[in-house]
Amino acid sequence: MHKEKLVLKELAPAETEQLLPCLEALDACHNAVSVFFSGSYPARANSMKLADFKRSLKDGTSKLAGVFQESDLLGFCKIDFFESHGKLDYLVVLPGARGRGLGDMLMQWALAEFTRHGLGQIEVKVVYGNDAVAFYEKYGFRMNAQIMVTKRG
Repeated sequence: MHKEKLVLKELAPAETEQLLPCLEALDACHNAVSVFFSGSYPARANSMKLADFKRSLKDGTSKLAGVFQESDLLGFCKIDFFESHGKLDYLVVLPGARGRGLGDMLMQWALAEFTRHGLGQIEVKVVYGNDAVAFYEKYGFRMNAQIMVTKRG
């Protein structure tokens, strides 16, 4: 049986545009699972997010890695560095590629980078209703706070 070859690669600022399908898939997921805010995603245009990704990669406050099968991007992770802690900003695997260990590959990369930068406290934000909570708990993440939002008008 042929085993697929998956490659984890850090991404440069010029490569951020290829993340758009993953961001769109994440928006669709959030709109599907969000208990109270379905239809609210993306809250900010993906083109703006990609411009911010490029900027933060250039200034060294973020890193990005993607998992590829040949030239196809199947998922990515974006992490941010602060003085006292790290932030797992995005960890996205395309729906058709889930269940193959890609999330674990990306999480292992992120945790190694946080360790390399001496950051022991890491935060992640999860949309209410997203079953990814169990994935993060597997890596020791626990609920610290709840952010409550209302839409008015």
